[in-house]
Amino acid sequence: MPVPVKLLVIGASGLVGGKVAQKAIEMGADVSGTYNLRRPPPGIPCSKLDVADHKSVLGIVSKESPDAVINASALHDAGYCERHPQASHAVNSWAVADLTKACVETDAKLIHLSTARVFDGSKKSYREWDAAAPTGAYGSSKLAGE
Repeated sequence: MPVPVKLLVIGASGLVGGKVAQKAIEMGADVSGTYNLRRPPPGIPCSKLDVADHKSVLGIVSKESPDAVINASALHDAGYCERHPQASHAVNSWAVADLTKACVETDAKLIHLSTARVFDGSKKSYREWDAAAPTGAYGSSKLAGE
């Protein structure tokens, strides 16, 4: 019997992260996750993590030693991000650099989720290769994370 893939879902308490973690568990993956303010859905083993704390990010990836890290974390309240752009960048871009470094050090793959807000909304639909043009701090910080 094959060994299940080991995943670490950063932001497993959010809507997307929780759904990703639950689906991965259903498919037989060995899943652990992280949360910050909201507790994750039942059945997902999680550790508390502030992604803006670079030492903690490196520590959790080293401790879990996953095959892949799925980053579903975000500071996504656009109004808050406008009022607190430094906090927005700490979570949405600088933390991604820490996750990337941790994944390189542990030989884990990194899957980073972004947002449609990296685009200005002037088109009806976008493709991932379209030129980004964020109009606010949230979109700008997510683009910087990419």
